[in-house]
Amino acid sequence: MTGRRDWFVKINNTSKNKVKFADDSTPSAEGIGNVLIKKKDGGQSLISEVLCIPGMKSNLLSIGQLLEKGYKVSLENKMMRVNDSKGKLILKAPMSKNMTFKIELNVMEHRCLATAVSRDEWLWHYRLGHLNFRDLKSMQKRGMVSGLPEIHIP
Repeated sequence: MTGRRDWFVKINNTSKNKVKFADDSTPSAEGIGNVLIKKKDGGQSLISEVLCIPGMKSNLLSIGQLLEKGYKVSLENKMMRVNDSKGKLILKAPMSKNMTFKIELNVMEHRCLATAVSRDEWLWHYRLGHLNFRDLKSMQKRGMVSGLPEIHIP
């Protein structure tokens, strides 16, 4: 779970879930979706079914959900290791002083286009072959394209 809506490459906003934390608070998730991360070897990996909970200051990874998806989680010698179903190591993290496992994720730079696509800027960006927004704004100011609305660079 994360509070970073901008990390999602795909999100379903109709999925509304509640999560109960240790302090008995029950925040509502405002969607569930996929987050794309960059692996240390340069490849990419998709984390699916991530809850978006606005206001969260820390991101949480559920060991139970990893186990349900077929991952193997081992905790020994103050180290957590997660292997995929084929036995390939996908992450490891040492135990910190407060007895948690902090994992540094390199989230791929992107914005969730599912919410931005309704904006005119993105629609015209797509229509004109992914033309950059600065040039779109310039074309609009010069009246070069009929029907091109005022462009606000996202």
